[in-house]
Amino acid sequence: GLDYNSDATSKTDLVENYTEELTQMLNFGVYSADMAYCVLNEQSNEGRKYLQVITDLTERIGMEAVFENKDLMDRFDKNIEDKDSIEILMIDIHERTEMYMDENDMQHQQAIHFAGAWTEGMYLGVYDFENNPEKEGVGTQITEQMSILGNIIKGLKDPKNDGMDIEWLISNMENIQNTFDEFESVNAYYEDPDAEELVLTITENSELSELIKSLRTKIING
Repeated sequence: GLDYNSDATSKTDLVENYTEELTQMLNFGVYSADMAYCVLNEQSNEGRKYLQVITDLTERIGMEAVFENKDLMDRFDKNIEDKDSIEILMIDIHERTEMYMDENDMQHQQAIHFAGAWTEGMYLGVYDFENNPEKEGVGTQITEQMSILGNIIKGLKDPKNDGMDIEWLISNMENIQNTFDEFESVNAYYEDPDAEELVLTITENSELSELIKSLRTKIING
């Protein structure tokens, strides 16, 4: 339900700044979320730009096998006007990426991809909410995504990730989680068995939004 805005997504030319594995993996997730955002809003030409950047990043990370036969790009070009086909293609990319990481014992690094994608998805929600404050439901959907955060943090803490400099990422995500958990609206919601919808106050929304925007800035600035 997000309104498309080309200014909301991360710029593709930033990819040249990502020379370290961690920033490449995080922004693989960021650009994946941006591609989905474009495609779901029927902006396939923009989505193709993000697919190209993702392809570039997989080569740098050493995952070029995901795109090695170039059929994904060909399929994208062939079906660029068919939203349903492009959505199926996105699912295929996701499944190929997961399969590659499973086969190469890289499951622990999936959390880094997810961290980038989650942060960008939350940022897009925040951006929409701030620019369309009268829209109903976006704030609630943002809070629903908080349930995923705990699993991402757990994945980032996998001992196999010890060699990567991700303490700052974990700290920032834990801060977002703890801040959210301490909101009065959140506690009231979980204490009321009859509550149907969690709605944050304006102050709580603002505080959560600033934390998300801050983390997103750190990720895309490498």
